[in-house]
Amino acid sequence: MLLEARLRAFEAVASEQSFVGAAQRLHLSQPAVSKHIAALEREIGIALVIRRPSFQLTPAGQFLAGYVARAGALLDQAERGVRALVEADVGTLRLAA
Repeated sequence: MLLEARLRAFEAVASEQSFVGAAQRLHLSQPAVSKHIAALEREIGIALVIRRPSFQLTPAGQFLAGYVARAGALLDQAERGVRALVEADVGTLRLAA
């Protein structure tokens, strides 16, 4: 299971510390990643990234990055759990002593 596209873009930007690095990691163009981040910033109404003079996350961006990383990990864990549940051999085990 994947995070929504804007959150995936933000997570990549936060971990790569670069729009270009995030774009390469996500196999997107740099303008597409930038648009995702701008849309996320508009939605929550606060800047997440300082773009110039050098890249850095704002305090709000740092805060959100931690939650997005945990959300991604939880979704991965949920997917593994569901797959294990579906793929598990279900049956009855009878033991006699």
